[in-house]
Amino acid sequence: MDSKKNQEIDEFWDLEDITDILEGKKKPASAPVPVPPQPQNRPERPRPSPTPAPAQARPPQNAPQTARPNPAKTANTANATNTANIKEANMFDVPSGHTKQFDVGRTVPGGAKTGNPAKPPADGTYHYTGKDIRSSRQKFQKTQGGEFEVSENREKIKNRRKEENAESQKSGSIIYGILKVVLYIVGVAVVSGIIAYNMVMVANDVFAFVKEPVEAEVVIPEDADIPEIARILHEKHIIKYPGVFTFYLNYRKKDKVWEYEPGAYTVSSDKGYDDLMAIFRKKGAAREIVRITIPEGYSIEEIISEFVDNNKIGTREGFTKVINEHDFSEMYRFLKPLYETPLSPDRKYRLEGYIFPDTYDFYRDELELNIIIRFLDNFNSKFTEDCYNKVNILDEAYKKTTGKGMTIDDIVNLASIIQWEAVKRDDFDKISAVFHNRLASPGSYPRLESDATVQYTNLERFYDEEKEKYRFKRPIGDALRNLLASDDPYNTYRQNGLPPSAICNPGYEAIWSALWPEENSPYYFFVANTTTGEVYYGKTLAEHTENINKARAGG
Repeated sequence: MDSKKNQEIDEFWDLEDITDILEGKKKPASAPVPVPPQPQNRPERPRPSPTPAPAQARPPQNAPQTARPNPAKTANTANATNTANIKEANMFDVPSGHTKQFDVGRTVPGGAKTGNPAKPPADGTYHYTGKDIRSSRQKFQKTQGGEFEVSENREKIKNRRKEENAESQKSGSIIYGILKVVLYIVGVAVVSGIIAYNMVMVANDVFAFVKEPVEAEVVIPEDADIPEIARILHEKHIIKYPGVFTFYLNYRKKDKVWEYEPGAYTVSSDKGYDDLMAIFRKKGAAREIVRITIPEGYSIEEIISEFVDNNKIGTREGFTKVINEHDFSEMYRFLKPLYETPLSPDRKYRLEGYIFPDTYDFYRDELELNIIIRFLDNFNSKFTEDCYNKVNILDEAYKKTTGKGMTIDDIVNLASIIQWEAVKRDDFDKISAVFHNRLASPGSYPRLESDATVQYTNLERFYDEEKEKYRFKRPIGDALRNLLASDDPYNTYRQNGLPPSAICNPGYEAIWSALWPEENSPYYFFVANTTTGEVYYGKTLAEHTENINKARAGG
C-alpha cells in the first residue's frame, strides 16, 4: 500500500462533483467509503509534523490493525473547515510532495469509491488547497504543513481549449466557405442577368428592334453637336441612352465631319440611331442662302411680307399658323405666360413683339417654323436674368399702386410703343417714364393717348418701285385723326391702359428703356416734331397744348 502511495495514480474527479462534495452540498451516490477497522481504545493521532513522514511498513496480514493516519483528520487539523470535505472526497493521506490523481467513478486506492457513474480518465491535473475549486479538474497534493494547495495545469487547459476552438472554427470555416460559394454563384447569376438585360435594352435602343413608337417634334439648334442632339432626343423620349447615342455616333463618323441641319423635325422613337441622324444631317446638294435684315419696329405683318413677298421664302399662311398656333411654352421661358392665360380676342398675332429684329442668314427653302425659332432664340439671348428680375420688381410695385401687376408681355407691349413713338434713341428713357407715370396713375391718366397704337392696325402695304420691294406706311393726317376718333381696340385715346398686344417688334434699347425708365420724371405728356425728331415734354395739359403748337411750328 505504501508503494502505491508514492506513485501517481491516474484517477480523476469531475469539477462539479468535487466542488459539491467539498462544500458539503452533495454526498457520494454509493455507500460511504469503508474505513479500516481500528482498536476501540485507539490513541488520539498526533498532529502531523510539517516535515515529511517516513514511509511505514505494511503490517502482517494477520496482525491486528494499528492506528492508521487518516488524511481527513490531518486536513481537519490544518483546516477544520475542509476536513469533512476531504473525507467526502476520499482524499487518503499521501506523503508530502506527492500527487494524488483520481477520476469520477473509479476506485480510489484504499478501496473507497466516489459513488458517481464511471467516466473515462480525463486529461489535466490540478492541486487542491482546501479553498474554492476553480476548474473542472483538480490535482491534490499534500504539503508538509498538512495543507492542500491548488494550481491549475494551465498549459493543458490552454491546449484543450485550443483544440475545442480549433474544432469549432473548423466547423464554422466549412459552413462559411459553403456560404461564400453559394453567395458567389448567386451574385454571378444576378450580375450576369442584369448585364444581359441592359445589353438587350441598349441594343434595342440603338437598332430599334422592338420599340413603342412615340412621335415628338424636336428642334435642332444651329451649330448643334452630337451630345446636344442626344440631350434633345432624350428629353423628348425618342432615345433612352444619350451617352450610348453619343458614343455610337462618334464611333460611326470617326474622322468624318458631319454637319446638322438646324430646324424643327417630327421624329419617332421607333427609328434607330443611324436613321435619326440621317434626318438631321445636311444633304449634299448646295442650298441657296439669303441674308435678311429685320429693322427695329417692324410689325409681324411687315416681317411676313419681307420673307414671302420680297424674298420668296415660305408662305403667309405657313408663318401665320406657326406664330399663332405652335406651342413654344416648353422652349422659351418668356413665352410661357402667353400659353397659360387667355389672350385678348383682339390680339392679331400671339408672338407680336418677340420676333427679334436683327440680320439673319436663311436658306431659300427654310421652313417657317425654323425661321420663327431663329427669331425667338435671339430674343431669348437678349432677355437676360436681370430683365426677369426687373419685371418682378415692377410687378410688385404696380400691384401696390394700381392693384394690377406688370408682366413680361406688358413690358414688350410698352417697349413696342416706345420704339414707334421715339424718333431718337436719346428719348427712349424719357418717353418710357411718361408712359410709366400714366400707367401708375390710372385715376388721373387712365389712357396712354398714343398715336402709334391705332396706326398698327391700319398699316397700308405698297410696292416701292425705287427699292423694288413691298413696304408699309402708317396712316397720317386726316386718316389718322379719323382713326383716333374710332373705337378701334388699339386706339389708346379711347381704350384704357395698354393695347391688346405689342404694335411692333422692338429692339434691345426699347426693351431696356421699358424696364428701366428715367427715374423721378415729372412728365405726363410729350409731343414730337416728326420732321426734326425733337420731343417736347409737359407736366400738365396746358404745357402739353403749348408744346403741340411748338412742334407744329417747327420748334
